[in-house]
Amino acid sequence: MEENTIDPEKIIADIKEEYGEDVFYEAVYELTENEIVFEGQFPFLDNGTMRDRNFEAQKEIFKRYGYQEVEDITNLAFEVTEQGWMHCFVVFGDRFNEIEDVKKAVISYFSK
Repeated sequence: MEENTIDPEKIIADIKEEYGEDVFYEAVYELTENEIVFEGQFPFLDNGTMRDRNFEAQKEIFKRYGYQEVEDITNLAFEVTEQGWMHCFVVFGDRFNEIEDVKKAVISYFSK
């Protein structure tokens, strides 16, 4: 059976080759400034890579590109009408205090 988790080194190499390294820095900036990033917002954040089994690998990528508080990141998914279950990585504390706040942000983002 093939391993079902991502390899951070392979993801970084593949994304750098196709999109450049800046997308990782942009994602860290977005997470730092807005305390949330969404599935599909950046090319390394998709349905498969944002599943729980890949959460540690994604935190490693964020840390490598400058996000030091990776233990504060939470992985959540919410059902969005006509889209299905959509994932996000979020930090609670300032902008988001309750799961309901995150749910509203996710539904708003994917409803646009």
